[in-house]
Amino acid sequence: MSVFDPETVARDFDLDLDTARLACSIARGDCDPLDLPEAGAAGAAARRRVRECYHRPEAWNVALYALDALLGTFGVEGWARSMRSGVSYCNTGDTYAPTFVYDTDEGWLYCSWGDLAEVEAARERDDEHDGPDFWGA
Repeated sequence: MSVFDPETVARDFDLDLDTARLACSIARGDCDPLDLPEAGAAGAAARRRVRECYHRPEAWNVALYALDALLGTFGVEGWARSMRSGVSYCNTGDTYAPTFVYDTDEGWLYCSWGDLAEVEAARERDDEHDGPDFWGA
């Protein structure tokens, strides 16, 4: 699901509605987490992420670290498809709990990373059958 509904986010993360709205706003790109107060968890996490990287990270990467702090999740994790393509998400501690996900090919999603990984695995299996067989035919 790629539509960010604050009521759903509030329920899924046990947040007040204002915090859920802020999370959705960060993911949509309506709010730059670097503009948030340094005293707040999300603003501090965004600035910390920028400081710890040699090259300035992409805006989506900074947003994920801000969301991690705002939501109280267990860090930002992900997997690579290639050198330029991959998926990153806020780790909820539950493979199938909805979370904020950034897919470099699809953009922002709100889904479980487990469901997304299963779709990726199925896609890879399908791609294996579309190519030449062992003998090149």
